[in-house]
Amino acid sequence: MKATTLQPEKFYIRAVSLIGFSEMVGSAGYDPKELLVLAGIDQSALDDVDLFISANKFGTLLEVAASHMQRPTFGIDWAKNMVPFFQNLGPVMLAATKARTMREWIQRIEAYWHSHTNAYRPRRIKMPGTSYVACRFEFDNSTALRRQKIESIFASISLLTRVLTGLADKHHVMVRFRHGGSVNRGIYEEVFRCPIEFNAEHYEIVFDDRHLDLPVACSKEYLNACAAAHFHERVSRMPVFQGTAQKTVETMIRSMLGVGVTSAEVIARSMGMGTKTLQRRLADENSSYVEILEDIRRGEAVRLLGTTKVPMFRLAKLLDYSSAPPFNLAFRRWTGLSPSEYRRANSCERETPSVALAQQKSA
Repeated sequence: MKATTLQPEKFYIRAVSLIGFSEMVGSAGYDPKELLVLAGIDQSALDDVDLFISANKFGTLLEVAASHMQRPTFGIDWAKNMVPFFQNLGPVMLAATKARTMREWIQRIEAYWHSHTNAYRPRRIKMPGTSYVACRFEFDNSTALRRQKIESIFASISLLTRVLTGLADKHHVMVRFRHGGSVNRGIYEEVFRCPIEFNAEHYEIVFDDRHLDLPVACSKEYLNACAAAHFHERVSRMPVFQGTAQKTVETMIRSMLGVGVTSAEVIARSMGMGTKTLQRRLADENSSYVEILEDIRRGEAVRLLGTTKVPMFRLAKLLDYSSAPPFNLAFRRWTGLSPSEYRRANSCERETPSVALAQQKSA
């Protein structure tokens, strides 16, 4: 039987990727909301960074911005604007605080990637006879490829790995793009600092596998500052009436989930207080850290089971469970169904997963 291909709208990316977009576009005198409308993206995505937006429309947005602003390297320029704190990559920076080497960091990021987008998959491919590895980005055939989007991703990776490894140069061996070249070669050389191949067979970054055994070079203080900048961006987008301790903790948990660093201690420190103080503030609002975490895990589990084909063991990791069995027990407690039963009853081809069966069993 031929595999079913999901419609393009089924491929999503978190709206957190839009952090920094409004500032960059607005500083040039353009209206970011107008550009979102032209790309077919709801304007609320600028404020609600937990929304899942169409990956194709996200790519269209960057092309629209590049065209209107007459900036053919808009994607790379945007990535450069995020230095030094990488506010749009908060979870990625948090993952580095728990990694001793670059290899450990990449393993955490590869796991997190599944909760961020399902539109493209980075895959490491060993190159025979060398110590080189290609980080190849694979796209579903129904996902529209966009120049600005992939260049923004590659530029972010390059700038970030340069910071984390401490290697000013030679952190990449080669960068390859499937699309054609640009008249402005200078910015590519500035950002990637390695040979660049256009009209290549694949989108990939080639690097020396031995670099993955390098320690994460930057300090915990710097990484925590990057995470704090990310949290500030997210919290600042909440309406004033939602600026409660509970809503702030919800926002931070959503930022961390899947990276393996979620804890009351980390969140309290990011909010500039002790764990006991945070617990008291939540208790004053008739809430608790455990209750908030459980609610978010339940909601994310239902969404991922109903709209993706992520394997159970990986889904458990995305929700920061140590393994699949504890997740299975929790999900049955929430819904009366095992995760597998829920997935079978809720096709990932539907726009919104049905919860009728779960409600029926738990009634």
